[in-house]
Amino acid sequence: MICWPCYALEQRREGTSISYLVRDAVREKYLNKREKRRNAMEAWIGIAKDHTDLTDSIEYVRLLRRDDRWERFEKNDCSNNL
Repeated sequence: MICWPCYALEQRREGTSISYLVRDAVREKYLNKREKRRNAMEAWIGIAKDHTDLTDSIEYVRLLRRDDRWERFEKNDCSNNL
């Protein structure tokens, strides 16, 4: 629930508009989560960068993208079941 009298008091104290105070409150509530996620990701990068057991991500993605459907199809020889 919005406390409009609180905003009016804060407006006078800060010398700003109520619109500015509302925008600031929205930024604090919703954009703060983005900053927390960013900090968490940066912390993970800091942890993961010294691990030698992690594979190269580019090579890993290429391995996942290699298409072997045709080979599997030929191996199963599904054409005889038609």
